Amino acid sequence: MPAQEYNINVTADDGDVDAMRSLIDRFKPLVIAEAQDAATAAATSAAQAALYDGVWLDDVQTIIADTSLSYGPGASGVSEGDYVRTRKEGFSYQVAAEDATDHHLTTAGGVKLRVLPGADGLYNVGAWGADDTGATNCTDAFQGAINAAVAAGLRGIRIPAGQFLLTQAGAMDLPASPVNGFVYRGAGLGVTIINFINSATGTAYTANYLMNNNNHHLRVRVEGIRFQGDGTNKNSSMYYMTSTGTAQSIRFDDCMWYQFAQIMKIDGPTNASEILFNDCKISNTYETGYEVNNSQSLNHNFYGTDIESVRAGFFKFTAGGQLNVFGGSLITSDHPDGVVDNWLLELDDDTGSGIGINTWQFNFYGVRTEINGSSQLVRNNSGARVLFDGCNLVLGSTASRRVAYIGDKGRVTVRGGTVNGEWYLYARSSDSYAEPWRPAFLMLEDCDLRGDFSFVIEGLPQFGGSAISNVGGVGRVSYRNVRKSQGVNRADILDADFGWQYNVATLATPKKTAIIRKANRAGGLPQQTSKDRLILPLGAIVTSLRLVHPSQSGASGQTYYLQNDDGTTTHATWTFDAGTAQNAETTVYIDCSSDNERALVFTGDAANASTSYNGYLIVEYIG
Repeated sequence: MPAQEYNINVTADDGDVDAMRSLIDRFKPLVIAEAQDAATAAATSAAQAALYDGVWLDDVQTIIADTSLSYGPGASGVSEGDYVRTRKEGFSYQVAAEDATDHHLTTAGGVKLRVLPGADGLYNVGAWGADDTGATNCTDAFQGAINAAVAAGLRGIRIPAGQFLLTQAGAMDLPASPVNGFVYRGAGLGVTIINFINSATGTAYTANYLMNNNNHHLRVRVEGIRFQGDGTNKNSSMYYMTSTGTAQSIRFDDCMWYQFAQIMKIDGPTNASEILFNDCKISNTYETGYEVNNSQSLNHNFYGTDIESVRAGFFKFTAGGQLNVFGGSLITSDHPDGVVDNWLLELDDDTGSGIGINTWQFNFYGVRTEINGSSQLVRNNSGARVLFDGCNLVLGSTASRRVAYIGDKGRVTVRGGTVNGEWYLYARSSDSYAEPWRPAFLMLEDCDLRGDFSFVIEGLPQFGGSAISNVGGVGRVSYRNVRKSQGVNRADILDADFGWQYNVATLATPKKTAIIRKANRAGGLPQQTSKDRLILPLGAIVTSLRLVHPSQSGASGQTYYLQNDDGTTTHATWTFDAGTAQNAETTVYIDCSSDNERALVFTGDAANASTSYNGYLIVEYIG
């Protein structure tokens, strides 16, 4: 703003002191505003000049190795507040006092420097001399940047493009003091790579976490980084958290882990919740990938995350829960050491003290799921509810290979997609398990069952299990609108229940009802030449028939038959006059154990050759 002149002419003739004061008061704000503008412009100019002011050296390593700079006067002299900058990386430093103790770096010549944050308000680990070629250990540089960021109240650190080697457990730990809100920001999972190879030989994966949170930190975020583990020793682990109420809200975005033993373990007695993996990729894990043993740890969410080449199971909960997996993939492989019990989802809490009513939901939505080798899908030895909704379950190619174990109290629902393999439902002999919620339960709804699908209900010999003393502890399998393949281009639609029903003294299955009625005829009962066919599930048992017919004018001596498909067996015959109402039940036993027997044909004779009389046939069956 250009300077302006204000001329105030007050003559003695005016003789009015008040008028003079009024003029001064009128113009004083203008003068003050102009002075403030000038001061702001000067400060801005100075700040812009400071961007280019100071000592410029080639790169960080040149600064660290520099011996030319020193405190004091002269061409190479620097003093507190001066700037030192790098041409290659664009990092800026400010010279600290010669006796400072809070500086970040010291040059070889003894000049103490403080790193300045970038335009995003984050410290860059590269400014501490982190080697981006992956050749040398960067643990000190990472810890220096992290500790300095927390001390300065900054919200995180930036990890630039390149490869960085970390060789110590806890190399990315925050300091012990509580931190609320911190980000580790990479340049992208294909651009920023951290190689975590512990130099201490023989370190177990349970003592080798890259990040630890011992009841201190919340709202921690990691984004845009690929983590490469030790594929030789197979002992690299990512994140350990224990909490008595403080540590929670951990988030990973656009990250990848390759050749890690374990990705995350959560311990402790109280709240360690709100864990999120978003658009991540996990490949080649050697131990249980995600393990939770905290009864108040809930809301574990995975969005669009691909978890592949899992070699020792992935999700394991002995306490806590409320897991939601949306999209992405879950693909297992054989364990490198030949371990057999590798469960993609393992819920192990038969006491009910860890996975309770507030945490017992485990949901998978639209996840591509492929179980290979000796690995298995789910072991629900708890009271948890597990849901696979719209997941295409490809559960190995070995016929009748056991892929699921459902313990007493456990429930698994599969809705949509394909299902195969052997599903095992455990039973209990104790009378205390004769309660509605106790027995194992498998619900299959709107699924396609492949030819090698089977289930075993322990306690029921007819379903592959050995007998137990208390039928109340026996599990239950329920089909709802399930398609079961019977051969090429053939399938049955099944609605059936197998197993235990509450409050009955012996094993029972509920009856189902089907009605045969010709909907496109005025009456509903068949004519002589018509054959109305009902196809029941293979293995169903028909227990009763009821022909319903209201009184109406018509011929006498009508006859109707219910036969098998080829007409060689007549199951029931009804003869009556049209004017006589019918509603009597006929008890039968029809074993639908073959295609010919499960097809029931309802037809009439010559007495109703030209007329379809009112009525229908009710068929009750089990299976």
